[in-house]
Amino acid sequence: MVKVSGRLEDVRRINVALSQVDSLTVLPTVAVQAVAMVRDPLAVPADLSGVVSASPALAVAVLRLAARQGIDVRSCRYSFSNVISRLPVSALRQTILQSQPFLSPTMTHLPEDGHVLCRQDLVLHSLAVAECARLLAERMVVGTDGNLAYMAGLLHDIGKLALQEIMPKGFSAMVGQARSETRSLYEIEWLYLGTDHSEIGR
Repeated sequence: MVKVSGRLEDVRRINVALSQVDSLTVLPTVAVQAVAMVRDPLAVPADLSGVVSASPALAVAVLRLAARQGIDVRSCRYSFSNVISRLPVSALRQTILQSQPFLSPTMTHLPEDGHVLCRQDLVLHSLAVAECARLLAERMVVGTDGNLAYMAGLLHDIGKLALQEIMPKGFSAMVGQARSETRSLYEIEWLYLGTDHSEIGR
């Protein structure tokens, strides 16, 4: 049984670690593509929307920049293209150039059972959820805007991305335990962390 005092200490450590996460890392291939685009003098900001809308980490960075610039995402109809077109080019370029590539855990960071949760799989899952959410929203007679549904789907698991960055071994171990015990990852996260990735993402 997990001691409550131990769990509270774990929660405190997680919160401290999360407070130091200024941004999420980007898949290396995506980072290279985005950086190449902002360095191209002929590229226009709107060209970046395809890359940003396929990367939860870049999407978070762009939305944070928009918030700092006082841009209301609702007035942009939750469209990454519309948001990007309203951002100052220099600030957008700086945000992209500051993005860090995700580095796969080294052997010393692997859980004992050897289970590794692939970052690319997490991103692909987010993209699949985003697209499914958009399709469902568009097929509803009265419902959520398709762009908002896509954005929400893309960002729904950013808590997992953050956990993978601050505790790669522990997060992979929790995923492995959830799979081996056929339990929800939420249950395992609450057991060890006193919170879950949806709360962390929020």
